[in-house]
Amino acid sequence: VDQTARLWNLESGELLASLFVSTEGEWVCWTPDGYFDASAEGGKFIGWHFNRGPGKLAEFISGDQLYDHFFRPDIVEKVVVENKNSTAVVRGLGIEFDLNKALSGTPGVAIVEPKGNTSSAQRRLALRVQAIDQGGGIGDLRVFHEGKRLQPDGPGSFRDGKYEVPFTVSLISGKNEIRAVATNPDGVESKPEVINVEFSGNKATAKLYMLAIGLNEYKNKKFNLNYCRPDVDAFADAFRKRSGKLFAEIEVFKIYDEEATGEAISEKMNEIAQVATADDVFVFAFAGHGVMSGGEGGKDPEFHIIPYDVTQMYGNDEMLAELALSGSRLQQMAAAIPARKQLMVLDACQSGGVVESFAIRGAAEERALAQLARSSGMYVLASTRSEQFATETEELGHGLFTFALLEALEGKGDANKDGKITVKEVEAWLNERVPELSEKHAGAAQYPNSFARGQDFPIGVSE
Repeated sequence: VDQTARLWNLESGELLASLFVSTEGEWVCWTPDGYFDASAEGGKFIGWHFNRGPGKLAEFISGDQLYDHFFRPDIVEKVVVENKNSTAVVRGLGIEFDLNKALSGTPGVAIVEPKGNTSSAQRRLALRVQAIDQGGGIGDLRVFHEGKRLQPDGPGSFRDGKYEVPFTVSLISGKNEIRAVATNPDGVESKPEVINVEFSGNKATAKLYMLAIGLNEYKNKKFNLNYCRPDVDAFADAFRKRSGKLFAEIEVFKIYDEEATGEAISEKMNEIAQVATADDVFVFAFAGHGVMSGGEGGKDPEFHIIPYDVTQMYGNDEMLAELALSGSRLQQMAAAIPARKQLMVLDACQSGGVVESFAIRGAAEERALAQLARSSGMYVLASTRSEQFATETEELGHGLFTFALLEALEGKGDANKDGKITVKEVEAWLNERVPELSEKHAGAAQYPNSFARGQDFPIGVSE
């Protein structure tokens, strides 16, 4: 009756998890105490109903507003696989979170200028956005243009319980959605404020900027890989070939092996940030090692891509912080690039010799990548490959993920048969094709991760 499928422990009579799938294909799977796994927009379908006392309206807090705390694919997986109730799983993980305390005084948010829906004849538009302290403090203020996060123009000012920050947005032709969200120090989000701005100026000529990074060789030779460099090279070349008719100009920057340091990658992204415009497209492609930090010093574990000069991937969070590129750092650099349409492709693989890596990947990495996509407004397509198989090169000539990606760009991903290949179509092809290929060539199905918070856009032309 309520359109859910529910999983029970028949011995104890306990409800373990519930699953809802919308008619649009969005889904959410949650435990009785609210921990959930979901598609990109699935968190909006669940929430908490709080009674604020006599004479006061009750409040509904959505899963999206508590995303940072309750989006826990790892907890949902343990509940289902181990047939345990989520309270026992959470207790075993040592998680302590006072929901009522976190929700006290959730901040408000307001777009002060412009006020409400409007139109503009100027491409650059000044914004004034406020986070409003309602008793619980202010942690962050996030502003998104067409799903991609903006960087503030400078430091904000705090007065009378309101934290005001200036932003400048480069509008794209037609309708522009601007969304603002404030968080309290516990990461609980406000309900968003959304306005639409119609830009009536001339449409700029779009360019494509791609940064392609591939590492077969590392400073620590035991980290060396076999196929990452040719994989990312083939992807970059296919992208250039298929995207030529969509863009006035395509610039592809390649960084390989010993040149691929964190500093070099950061410098190149900064260069792109200086020349890209809002109408452009930015693609970040990385093939090499990807790891989760260990969470030393009480810090939350975080996903990192591993450049050439990192010589210890595990047990040394200090080295990762100094030389690797974390998800939060990638988010900051991506936010500085004005292009509203952005795609990140991560083929963050492991070599068979790095045994200690296997225990760290999985649901924690999925959560980290989902948070990266959500906080930045980028599309993120990531392989979950934990080991390279010799049969991949012998029979396919590429890794499984790259092989499927190339198939999509060659036209097999054009599900609508309209001559254009969009990011969502590539995502759908990867989700269907990678499990088939891995079942055939590796003996077990592997599934890619894909997360999207921005707008869909074409990236290639099929023939």
